[in-house]
Amino acid sequence: MSYDVFYPTEGILEGFFRISNFLSAPSSVDDILQNVLDEIVNTMGFQRGIICLLDDARENLITKVVKNYSPEEADRAFSLNLNIHKHDCLETRVVKSGRYIALEDSERDPRITETDRKITHFYKRGSTFYAALKIEQEVIGIICLWSKEKTKFSDEEINVLLTFANQISIVIHNTRLFEDNRKRIERLLLLQEAVSCLIGNYSLDNLHEITIRHALLIGEASRAFVYFQDAEKQKHLLSDGKTVFLEKSADMTEKIERGIVRRALEKDSIILVTGEMETAPEFLYDNVSSELAVPFRITDKFRGVLYLGSRHGTFSSDQVNFLDILMKNAAASYDNAIMHSLLSREARSLKKEVEMLKEREDKLLGFHDILGKSPKMQ
Repeated sequence: MSYDVFYPTEGILEGFFRISNFLSAPSSVDDILQNVLDEIVNTMGFQRGIICLLDDARENLITKVVKNYSPEEADRAFSLNLNIHKHDCLETRVVKSGRYIALEDSERDPRITETDRKITHFYKRGSTFYAALKIEQEVIGIICLWSKEKTKFSDEEINVLLTFANQISIVIHNTRLFEDNRKRIERLLLLQEAVSCLIGNYSLDNLHEITIRHALLIGEASRAFVYFQDAEKQKHLLSDGKTVFLEKSADMTEKIERGIVRRALEKDSIILVTGEMETAPEFLYDNVSSELAVPFRITDKFRGVLYLGSRHGTFSSDQVNFLDILMKNAAASYDNAIMHSLLSREARSLKKEVEMLKEREDKLLGFHDILGKSPKMQ
């Protein structure tokens, strides 16, 4: 078998320099990772690449950025997460060991697993290089690069690729520190705005819209609704912030009864599930990789759940805490709106009774037949 020997180019030092400059560029982790991956693929002569990071639970590899993927391939990569305990493949092995793996022949190498064969066939890999991304000794993710042609990796090239991986890890660590603080501030401001809008608002439609809009932003989710259950009348109400309906569809009602919303109601606790969990129920929507349900209570009659579905990744503990605070404030506003509605109804009823009593009194005194309209006559 013949291989194309690949040697590093003179542009590698310039690539290192450009990646270092990303540290000072005001941008998000995903934007920086995309720039870094583009730089490495172009500099080292690979055709494609992917960077995956471990989730907060350190159980799933979540795709963050890809390079030169078709729309179909990108959608597949972002929607399918690799569980490091459940999936036996080279990506998860690199995470567990912290060591790199270089495949000169991605189809015939004896180390590949059945999962690797499926991935290789789908993406048409020739030679592949996997490296762990680490902060000190803690693995935080992987970078995977490959070419369609079979390539023999030299020691020099492997050292260069590992240096790139170390540089990426530093970029991720520093950027995460800044971004975590920035996102926390953004969530605090969103929560403050939501609470300000909720206070003194007695329109249920407005409360639905405010709650859903801010929940989507705080949770960075793609789907959201609030679900209400009337314990006395056994009625269910659902609002997506735009439309309110009792029974959207039989299929949706059945899914709600089987899924995360029902579990949150029964346990009266926050439930978070991802597609890689063995106990995960059926998702309510297609193309959702994780779901979150935050229960809340309105007076003693109504119980509710905020549902969020995320297409990419999962929900962080920080997001869950902010959403829990949001729903506690929303529940208080729903309480006030219901009480305001009841008091308004009672006030209208009392006013009507007073008017009826006054009319009766006028008839009893004979004033109802008076025709004159002058002040003296009145």
